[in-house]
Amino acid sequence: MATPRQLLLASIRVATDKANEAKLRVQEYAARTHAAGPMASITDTCRDGYDSVVRALEETRQLVEANKGTSLDLNTKASDAVTHADECKDAFADFPEIKSPFAAMQQNVFRVVDNVLNIAAVVQQGEARPAKPLGPHVH
Repeated sequence: MATPRQLLLASIRVATDKANEAKLRVQEYAARTHAAGPMASITDTCRDGYDSVVRALEETRQLVEANKGTSLDLNTKASDAVTHADECKDAFADFPEIKSPFAAMQQNVFRVVDNVLNIAAVVQQGEARPAKPLGPHVH
């Protein structure tokens, strides 16, 4: 059975892989379609956003593996990743006349990155609880 920290690390790996795949798909799309005008700006934003997701998740992973930092540090890094995961969707929202060819991918990346934040919160809660006393209680 996996520990909560192991589950968190596995979740970080999955989210990192998905963000890297998304970045690659955006780059391939931009090259294939010769994105110009607003679409060039959007694909740049998407690429940079997914790059930032990967960076924030790597920093989160380092905190978890080193067992360093406060729960605020861990929460901040995981929250950064979630914020960046939405940048591509936000870029398309700025140009409502352009339909996103990445909508399903964007939603999937956001979902797995958001899972990291949720699991991190559960790990932190579990570690913040005082240990249960062993043996019978004498009152």
